[in-house]
Amino acid sequence: MSATRLGSSPLDEFRRVDGLVAGYVAVSQSVADFTMRRFAVDPGRIVVIRNGTELHPFEDRAVARAALGIPDDRVLLVQVGRIDPIKSQLALVAAMKRLVPQRPELLAWIVGGVGSAAYALRVQRAIARDGLAHAVVSTGERDDVPRILAAADLLVMPSVIEGLSLAAVEAMAAGLPVVLTRTGDAEWLLGEGRDSADALPGALIDGPAFAPHVD
Repeated sequence: MSATRLGSSPLDEFRRVDGLVAGYVAVSQSVADFTMRRFAVDPGRIVVIRNGTELHPFEDRAVARAALGIPDDRVLLVQVGRIDPIKSQLALVAAMKRLVPQRPELLAWIVGGVGSAAYALRVQRAIARDGLAHAVVSTGERDDVPRILAAADLLVMPSVIEGLSLAAVEAMAAGLPVVLTRTGDAEWLLGEGRDSADALPGALIDGPAFAPHVD
């Protein structure tokens, strides 16, 4: 269903094949609602199956941090996802520029492969320009994300658009608090509006300020 967020060409393709499709699966209610509006799809043809993750024991925090070379006195913030304007890594760099002078113990890892080479270059230049090489690290694509989550203190996802962030689901399964933009099913994921006893640790922030990072 993620393709439904694109332009007119996917819309034309959708109309061409819709008659051959018995039903649709959406990764979140927000994606289902968007699809109903965008394509005038009967709600009865869409079923919501939210992203999930396998639950398993995570590595001990101290062991994970030692393996990754994270000092005990650093507070590790992690963003997991492809380097792309939609994921808005520049927003994390901008936040670190403001926070690090007051909180020098902060360390941010941007974990993910390159989705947009031009945007990845902008991120690297911003890190260098703002003198944040000691505080913001772009690790590239990694195959040890569970270890990184075990070592982290917080997951941050300043995305402009998400259906339901799988990275956030995986982080929460690892016991991490998360900071998410108010997009997709983030409110549902964190239990906003439910009794505080049912809410999970984390925070929601508004996303429009990040939109300038997207062409």
